[in-house]
Amino acid sequence: MISLPEKWSYTKYGGYLNNSIEKNDLISGLGTNNSHKVKSLKNLYNAINYLSSIKLRVNTEVLDFILKNKDIIFNDYYKTINTEKIKDKILRDFVTLEKAKTFYNIPFYLNAFADWRGRIYTHSYYLSYQGSDLSLALIYFDEGQYISFSEIKRSLFLKILRC
Repeated sequence: MISLPEKWSYTKYGGYLNNSIEKNDLISGLGTNNSHKVKSLKNLYNAINYLSSIKLRVNTEVLDFILKNKDIIFNDYYKTINTEKIKDKILRDFVTLEKAKTFYNIPFYLNAFADWRGRIYTHSYYLSYQGSDLSLALIYFDEGQYISFSEIKRSLFLKILRC
């Protein structure tokens, strides 16, 4: 989605802009053949709101390279897959590339939701950090930050301490 998703709260349906009308729940599967309860909705709301607020962008260099060389890339890739699954993977990859072309120079956000176990997922399967390798390669953070040498040293130091 190209605008910041609505925030979730105890009193407000979040996510897609029309969810205040549709009223789709944040947590899928609750009440469906189970009696699970989420103890800390505040933490879940905070996590979902944070993940949904991260602005992403299509990696246009990777997309351009794939589009120029897709016959070579995909022919080799599809040869290694079980022939029964090739049609599904071709369709998935086609839709992923079409979505990436749609958002070529447009920053976007991915709506997130949780299942009854507390696992968080994105609504988008085709262009997502939880999708296929192709999908993952085609996105990056819109507002990245450089890691300084001191931060790298700190990170390594913390890893050593944990050992």
